[in-house]
Amino acid sequence: MSGLPILEAQHFETLFPTLKVENRLTHGIEETWAAWDNELNKPLTIKVFRLEDPREWKNIKPFKREIEAFVKTSHPALPAVQRYRESKVDGLDFYLVMEGVEGESLEYWQPRSEEDLKAIATELSEILKDLHDFQPPLLHRNLRPSNIIQTTDGLKLVNFGFVYLLNPKEANAQRVWSEVREAGYPHSDRFSNPVQADIYGLGATMVYLACGEKLSDVLGINGKIEWEENSKVELSPDFRAWIERCLNRSDKSFSSPFQAQVALMKSWDSGINMAAVSRFLEVETRPDGLIVRTNGSMLKWLWSTRTKFTISGELLLLLFIGLIALGIALIEIGLGVGIAFTSFTFLTFFYVVRRVSGRLELNIDTSSWTLTLNGEEVRRGCLEELNGVRAETAIGHHDIPRLVLELVDGEKFETSIEVAEPEVAKLNRLVRRFKSSVR
Repeated sequence: MSGLPILEAQHFETLFPTLKVENRLTHGIEETWAAWDNELNKPLTIKVFRLEDPREWKNIKPFKREIEAFVKTSHPALPAVQRYRESKVDGLDFYLVMEGVEGESLEYWQPRSEEDLKAIATELSEILKDLHDFQPPLLHRNLRPSNIIQTTDGLKLVNFGFVYLLNPKEANAQRVWSEVREAGYPHSDRFSNPVQADIYGLGATMVYLACGEKLSDVLGINGKIEWEENSKVELSPDFRAWIERCLNRSDKSFSSPFQAQVALMKSWDSGINMAAVSRFLEVETRPDGLIVRTNGSMLKWLWSTRTKFTISGELLLLLFIGLIALGIALIEIGLGVGIAFTSFTFLTFFYVVRRVSGRLELNIDTSSWTLTLNGEEVRRGCLEELNGVRAETAIGHHDIPRLVLELVDGEKFETSIEVAEPEVAKLNRLVRRFKSSVR
């Protein structure tokens, strides 16, 4: 911006004394610098957002909130933020010091097959789904091939479009604002729903990978992307239609990255097999639904209580041992009485265990869900009213989380199934994935 002094590498010496700032990679309202951390002995990247006079901009608070959300977010596809600070020495500046990302961006074009493009689209939609699921949601707002890096650990996203949250008030800010835009690529302020900017960017990235040309080179007179005749990759009609739907700016586009991911697959449960969620919980997926059930046998239940007691498990185990000991003692008095009493003990024990830790099953299909205990229906409802599942610790259970069903009206239904929060989070994603596939 015209009123700001040009930054030099020496500018960072006071702000970040342990860093050796090497060279500027990009200019403008959003500057990128390459740096080296002398303490950690590794490369870093510094992002500087230079707003000069804050009075020239609207929406600075949402802009700042989204940067702070990015700083707090941890995800394998994001560069980790080492430091974050604000400065008002030369106008309003925001500094992000992040780990360096090594690899080539998707802008480095090379011939690929449809399978390659689908694999990239699947991974990107999974990443976007995770980011949009955070609270608050984290949108990229600037998804394009140059901002997607291929690394040995998978794809990583860089250069988030925080600046698109801003809105220039004055002519000077308007001039700088126009410099950060590029024809054809998504800018969240141009969408009624900013989520669709990321979906559009996903489709636009696929166009580039198929054609090897920037979007500005395949834009028609009416602003529509005319790419199919320029594609250098033989694509199936289904995949072409999927790309076109990503690029559709109307309500016919995908409503979320999750829905885009599901549509990319032959079936919502493609690639998912029966999977253990916890020591007593397993999930069976089918094209038309999923079943969540307890899977622990009685011996498995006894073994688990040996190392990690619950109140019910401890009492039942003591009851079992005590009654067996009593039965053996009675054998000394009378063999027939002892055998009869011991048999009664076993029957009583297994009946109690069956009632306390019976087989619970949650069956979800395309229209409804049903919860059964030992084959008897406990609760049912329509699919739309099931919001998801979560782990919740009940009073008096030694801080062991239990599975809880959440309904959209805020009501919850507690079960006695022991679970761990990370596993329930995976199960919840499966439930949402299935619900999205039948909308």
